[in-house]
Amino acid sequence: MGRHWAGVLLLALHCGVAALLPPCSAAPAPPLPPPIGGDASALLVFKRAVIEDPHSALADWTDADGDACDWRGVLCSSPHGSVVSLRLSNASLKGFIAPELGQLIFLQELYLDHNLLFGTIPKQLGSLRNLRVLDLGANRLAGPIPPELSGLNSVSVINLHSNGLTGNIPPQLGKLPNLVQLRLDRNRLKGSIPGGNATGFSPMADTGSTAHSGLCPSPRLSVADFSFNFLVGKIPICLKYLPRSSFQGNCFQDEYSIRQRAHQICASASTAANLKGFKRPASEHKHDKVQQPTWLIVLEIATGALLLVFLITGAITASRSCNLKPSIRISSWSRSKSWSDEITVLIDSDMLKSLPKLSRQELEVACEDFSNIIGSTPETVVYKGTMKDGPEVSVISLCAFEGHWTSQHELFYQSKLLMWHG
Repeated sequence: MGRHWAGVLLLALHCGVAALLPPCSAAPAPPLPPPIGGDASALLVFKRAVIEDPHSALADWTDADGDACDWRGVLCSSPHGSVVSLRLSNASLKGFIAPELGQLIFLQELYLDHNLLFGTIPKQLGSLRNLRVLDLGANRLAGPIPPELSGLNSVSVINLHSNGLTGNIPPQLGKLPNLVQLRLDRNRLKGSIPGGNATGFSPMADTGSTAHSGLCPSPRLSVADFSFNFLVGKIPICLKYLPRSSFQGNCFQDEYSIRQRAHQICASASTAANLKGFKRPASEHKHDKVQQPTWLIVLEIATGALLLVFLITGAITASRSCNLKPSIRISSWSRSKSWSDEITVLIDSDMLKSLPKLSRQELEVACEDFSNIIGSTPETVVYKGTMKDGPEVSVISLCAFEGHWTSQHELFYQSKLLMWHG
């Protein structure tokens, strides 16, 4: 019995000591890399966002359950098999950048330059903490530069040149501690360059602090290009260690700047920017005139000129065909076999050569000034006349070409001759 209580007391003491001990604090485990299937899914979303792939750069991106490390342009790390590099430069890809690329948390290089990518830069790219190179240059990207890119703590190169980016340069880019190269040239950026408060900045200086706003305190920035935008104001003193060509093609009012845009271009760009968010009354839109493209105006002018030529030609043809000129028809023409057909009666040219040629004046005298009418139709008029030397003639005037003289005309003419001789 005593041994039983002793055992219970010893167990209680042991538990009490264990209760008095502080809990052990385990060290946080390093984040496990996502399975390759997760990276492959993000890459396949990017592929679906590409609407044209003329060089089949993404042709082997097919199996979501397979190994994405075997896909073209994809490089993986050997320890974990995570995607660390995506290189698709000069692939003529047309589409937009899928935000799902921000899920490649181990990505270190993203080269999508010299393609036909459009749309905006996804703010989700700012979550790529391990990214060292972001190259989206020479595309058709538009919209503002996302301030979320300030989350790229490891990035050393940001290349956004030759796009259609608008808006201001985010001052948050100055918070990137490892940024060495920044290319923003050949866009449509406006506003001033956010320099910050530092005045005696040197690219080799290390402030050791990221609690600032602007590019001047950036500790390692040594290469930057802001040329060919619509930037205004003055160039920050702390950035004048850069070549002067890095600021050309803007609207700076600074003696340090060279080869700036014309004042008219800068003024029009400023006016357009100010009116961009202004909504005009609906009544004013009624008086707007839609500007047609030049090729459409030229096509309309050419079509109108061609139509005018056709109208003039038709009018001249009609005028000539309806100009009544009396012509001599003789009764010795041979009739066609059937008077009801539409076969044109042909005149023997050799027979006409032996006939005397009579002028209009002689016919007018013979036919009593064309008043002796012996028959008429809507198209023809037949006259009777007597020449000076005695022979009688019949003259027919018609509103038709000689080639249009048909058997019906011949029948009418011969019938009038028979009635006249009868």
